[in-house]
Amino acid sequence: MIFLLAPVLLQGALGDSPPGSRWLAMGGAGVASPHLREAWAQNPAALPLAPAWHAGSSAGRPFGVAELTSWQCGGGLTRRNWGLALAVSGQGCDLYRETTAAIALGRLFTPGAAFGIALRRAGIAIARYGSASALLCDLGGQTRISSGLRAGFFLRNVFAAAIGRCREELPLSLQSGFELLLSPSTSLCADLYIEKGLPLELRCGAEEQLGEHLALRAGFSSAGWRLAAGFALRFPNLSAEYGTMTHPRLGLSHQCSLVFFPRRP
Repeated sequence: MIFLLAPVLLQGALGDSPPGSRWLAMGGAGVASPHLREAWAQNPAALPLAPAWHAGSSAGRPFGVAELTSWQCGGGLTRRNWGLALAVSGQGCDLYRETTAAIALGRLFTPGAAFGIALRRAGIAIARYGSASALLCDLGGQTRISSGLRAGFFLRNVFAAAIGRCREELPLSLQSGFELLLSPSTSLCADLYIEKGLPLELRCGAEEQLGEHLALRAGFSSAGWRLAAGFALRFPNLSAEYGTMTHPRLGLSHQCSLVFFPRRP
């Protein structure tokens, strides 16, 4: 099975893979949201808007294939308009494996504008071929346009890093979009995702808070006309989350996450 999926793996190597359940359930949209669960991989500009401390872990199975199982864990702190996060992630099996270690820093410059930077040490190991790694730099920003409208962008691999002795180019991408608050409990996100060598992709997502303990999510991606959905069950210090996304040929992808944060006053 891993060899049947080789073209998919090589096309998306160290690229835009799902960092968490919320991301997957909202179709990959939300670059302008201040509530990013894994801001180091989605937009580090959201870090200074996070709780005073936060930690999380997730595991996923893209297309339902055990050999592609992914995982990530990390945590962060927020102090005086600064946000810092550390994380590690991985995907694959003994035949093909990707690993990433990241550090991200965000700064809130005004009540409505924040910027962030992330450094990722990313590696690929392929059985009977070898391994290689590269250092990548990502930049992100968010701004509040009005009380109910935010805009954001995330530029991945700013310096066009390459990997291996053949200097194979790693994905260079830009995601930009808006978040609209229809009510205190309802938000809509719409993003455009551009990656070198791939068609322009539209990503849309919605989240509805049903009381204090339940959130429902749904999303859409124009890349393959994929649909997504998920939910979050919230407790005083913990959120248990699930997301899934369709694929026209490869089937469903699944992601489960646990997020820890301070108890609300």
